[in-house]
Amino acid sequence: MAVNQQQLDYLGAMGIPVWISRDLPMPELSGLTSVLAAPVIAEIMTLPNTGFSKPVSPASTQALDQSSMPKKGLQAAGSLIRDLQQTPNKQIAALAASLDEPPQSKPIIITKDLDGIGWMELESTVSQCTACDLHDKRQQTVFGKGNQQASLMIVGDIPRLLDEQRKQPFSGEAGELLGRMLSQLELSADAVYFTNLLKCRPPLDNPPQANQAGSCLSYLKQQIKLLNPHLVLLMGRSTAQQVLGKSESMAQLRQNQHQITGLETDFITTYHPSYLLRQPRLKALVWQDLQFIKQALNNHG
Repeated sequence: MAVNQQQLDYLGAMGIPVWISRDLPMPELSGLTSVLAAPVIAEIMTLPNTGFSKPVSPASTQALDQSSMPKKGLQAAGSLIRDLQQTPNKQIAALAASLDEPPQSKPIIITKDLDGIGWMELESTVSQCTACDLHDKRQQTVFGKGNQQASLMIVGDIPRLLDEQRKQPFSGEAGELLGRMLSQLELSADAVYFTNLLKCRPPLDNPPQANQAGSCLSYLKQQIKLLNPHLVLLMGRSTAQQVLGKSESMAQLRQNQHQITGLETDFITTYHPSYLLRQPRLKALVWQDLQFIKQALNNHG
């Protein structure tokens, strides 16, 4: 079967790339015109991981032993072309559009009504939570730690590996850096309550997904209601966006006080200490945020 120029133009106009497996035998050249065979085979020869030690020029393809190439590859190529010719343009357009659609997010499972329950029952409820996909991968939940009468609550995004192992948020280097930040506020760790938006560690310490954050948000809100702090410090962009329900960048969210309907406290945002360890140049901005936080706390007396 010969492939004419009209068929080549048809395939090119659709913009559909065809990937040829390394394990698929090469087709016989006798069934393809030189206009298709030489450029395509030459390109395949130069791809990485093809098993060829060096690029092969189009001219050298003429020296290939055509009699040793099985017909299976040619038959597969012919079937592909026939299928494309028989596929209506509308179906091809619909397929291309579907490839551009974002993946469907998993549903957010609303946890049970938490109004009226205290610290111990809330922590027990969190430890048994199966509201999102993280419950079957966790070693243990990380509920929170600190002073349950604190005027400042600090909220991170996720428990990281060391947090999960120690069952407490802000462990390791991030916790040490956060401690130094608190000293600038003239606060000790004993005067603060620490927690995360997510109570389970995501694999590879990935940022919270929408369904995970949505399922965990009710636990955080109940913690805030029980603590009733003067101020909640949201650390990290994903934490701030998920808790506040806003899409602005950290540059836009910081240096402002935010409110959430149903919660009688103010929210302030800044960068997460884990992020600062990777981007130390931002510490100057965090210094500004600490002064803003200190002023906000002083205003509450």
